[in-house]
Amino acid sequence: MKIQYIKAYTDNYIWLIETNEGNLVIDPGESQPVVDFLLQEDISITDILLTHHHYDHVGGVMDLKKNISGKVIGPNNPQINGVDQHVTDGNIIQSCGLDFSVIEIPGHTLDHIAYFI
Repeated sequence: MKIQYIKAYTDNYIWLIETNEGNLVIDPGESQPVVDFLLQEDISITDILLTHHHYDHVGGVMDLKKNISGKVIGPNNPQINGVDQHVTDGNIIQSCGLDFSVIEIPGHTLDHIAYFI
């Protein structure tokens, strides 16, 4: 597993996890920095994981979703467009050969979740 960051906006990061079984992006607030990085590295996205509904974390989802082979996974919040699988505390999801436990961590937002490996 390799974890990298992609700079977004002036003070955010989008996280990329690469494994032998695929690549996933966490909280793509902007699509263009992700697209540029993927082209530069010649890789594609399998899944997108979202932690909460703020635009600087979900703004790029709809653009990126057109080109992923998997799904968009995120909190159970109808305000977030493009989520294919809603998850809540205690759920286990599989992506790119990894098992993630979902933990609800309300505070920053009421729908905020974390993914634990």
